[in-house]
Amino acid sequence: MKAKVIVKLKHDNGTQKISVWATSIENAIETVLKAENAPKISVIYAKVAPLKINDIKRLSAENAPYFFARSTMRYFKQKMSDFSVTRKGDSEFYIFARSPFGKTERVFNPFTGDLKFI
Repeated sequence: MKAKVIVKLKHDNGTQKISVWATSIENAIETVLKAENAPKISVIYAKVAPLKINDIKRLSAENAPYFFARSTMRYFKQKMSDFSVTRKGDSEFYIFARSPFGKTERVFNPFTGDLKFI
């Protein structure tokens, strides 16, 4: 699965942010360095572009088809707007929501589409 990765380079003309679709952070860095003909030390950072909860729902549909299903959300008395998304490292996202039964916490990897328990 591909995800949008932002790579920031220190270039001859200053710094540049370049977005590419890649299967991993390393693959994105390789692609950008090859396209820009730049050395590896020019990379300032590389991280997955920010995601919203609706993006995570769409990207996780294949691996976790029932997690965001209407019936599941209704059972746990949750809405999509109850979920918050924060970055966890450069390539994963932490999602969190409260429900009357406790809390829902998962870590989403956009390269695999997996929602992992914490």
